[in-house]
Amino acid sequence: MARDQIRLVSSPFWINIGPCLPEFDKKDLLHDVGVTFGGVLRSEILGEFCRLRVKLNVQRPLRRGIFVSIGNANKFWIPFKYEKLPTFCFGC
Repeated sequence: MARDQIRLVSSPFWINIGPCLPEFDKKDLLHDVGVTFGGVLRSEILGEFCRLRVKLNVQRPLRRGIFVSIGNANKFWIPFKYEKLPTFCFGC
């Protein structure tokens, strides 16, 4: 196979999630976040922070976080940090 025929579509990455509020069920939160990425490969809960290994589609823009709602109206921002990701411009 020629090098120009190889396509990089996805790659596994660790994502740090948090800090998470005590109101969140962390296992449910990890599952919900993982589903938005296409599935969870592995997860770890470390106090108020969580780590999630997902198969990231590298052809789509990276997300900086996600809004999660508790109850009827309250929405909270949960930030993501990608581990060992080279310098990346979120503006592009």
